[in-house]
Amino acid sequence: MNRTGYQLLAALLPWVERYEAQGGTLTLGEFLAWLNHQDVGPQEDAPAPAPPVAASGAGAPPLPIASRAFQHIVQLFRRLKHETKAASEGLPMNHLDEFVMLMIVMDMPGVRKSDLVAMNRMETSSGNDMVNRLIRAGWLAEAREGRYRRLYITEQGRELGYELARRYNTVSATILGPLQPEQVAQLVQLLRVIDPDDTAY
Repeated sequence: MNRTGYQLLAALLPWVERYEAQGGTLTLGEFLAWLNHQDVGPQEDAPAPAPPVAASGAGAPPLPIASRAFQHIVQLFRRLKHETKAASEGLPMNHLDEFVMLMIVMDMPGVRKSDLVAMNRMETSSGNDMVNRLIRAGWLAEAREGRYRRLYITEQGRELGYELARRYNTVSATILGPLQPEQVAQLVQLLRVIDPDDTAY
């Protein structure tokens, strides 16, 4: 029986006692007929039952571990965006995707434009727009070689990439600061398991 049932039973007990005191017989039908003629006053809706409480008494059950991991990843991503934007203050670039493109081209000179967009996991049109912005800014140079357009980093782009990398390394050190070197190595291995197609430079 739930809590509402107990409350209803408690409300009925005084009427049962009165019925018995008046010599009523112990049959449910006669008791209900007698009760129907009593002035029991206005009836209120029974209160809604309380939500179930976890056995530990700590409230709602904990989230599944996968959900908790997802929450941590989202929060870390937000923190990364915030701190890298702050770290790049005063520089002409504060977009992580653009920085990653610079680093890929620096590490893979002559990469095809389409491959660079794919490595950055961007939709083709928006990825091409970003590459074109980097070219217009003078950080990347494009050369047509055969059927493909290949990309090379310019000296200006290299200098910007090195400066951003220096600042972002400080952000990385801050975020990973609580971990020991062997824990960082383990984290990298776990991330590779989660994202086996990672093309990080």
